[in-house]
Amino acid sequence: MFVLMLTMILSVAEMNDNELPANLSDLYGKALTAMIRRLDQHRKGAGGDAAEVEQILQRLAFHSHIRDSQFRNFTTSEASGWLASGTAMHEGGWAQVSALVRRGRLPLLVALEKNAGDEEEYRFSHLTFQEFLTAKGIVELVERQRTDEEAKAELVRVLGVGDKLERAFEQAKWQLVLRTCADLLVSAGELQRMSVLLLGSGEGSFKKGGKELGARALEPYLCANHQLTSLKFEEGDLGDAGLRILVDGDDGPRR
Repeated sequence: MFVLMLTMILSVAEMNDNELPANLSDLYGKALTAMIRRLDQHRKGAGGDAAEVEQILQRLAFHSHIRDSQFRNFTTSEASGWLASGTAMHEGGWAQVSALVRRGRLPLLVALEKNAGDEEEYRFSHLTFQEFLTAKGIVELVERQRTDEEAKAELVRVLGVGDKLERAFEQAKWQLVLRTCADLLVSAGELQRMSVLLLGSGEGSFKKGGKELGARALEPYLCANHQLTSLKFEEGDLGDAGLRILVDGDDGPRR
């Protein structure tokens, strides 16, 4: 993970005149853009299809991640189904993307051995790429909803934790995704709305499972939510590091 992160930071800095990424979402966004742009330049010397390839990858990541069971490996039939249910732009997208993977031209995805059902399986080369693209999908989904009620219904469907959406911060599956959502929403000026959708108002209650990563995911939403009056953590699972993050914030003590 450290080597991957360092490589991406150096590549993105070189691409942006030695300017370092502002945060993790900025890093992954620019790294993905750079990878896809290199693919396009190699294919046609222009980069005209970069946005389409990214949207295909985002749809694959999103649908893979929101599954109830294992959420890493997916089959050819699953990928084709996810893309077929999208826009006309996605039709035939899996044939294009899987061909690039097999030729070693799209390092964001890797081909695995055939499963017990003799069907080809794929996965994102690193979970953090899938998590970043899933976060983008969630942010765009919420922004498309006309009302908060519609937005909350979509979050209930996607996160799979029931009506108490704060439970998502207790699950490792969603912690980095939600933190990345917060980074993306700060740029869009929508963090406060998302915070109220996820945490509600009054007392916030969290059970075992949060730990430090959960605290890092939760911290920006707490800062943005002025309708919470108190927080309750059960079973003492937050840990000293997580508690310091919520009390002081990632960037030092809160005022």
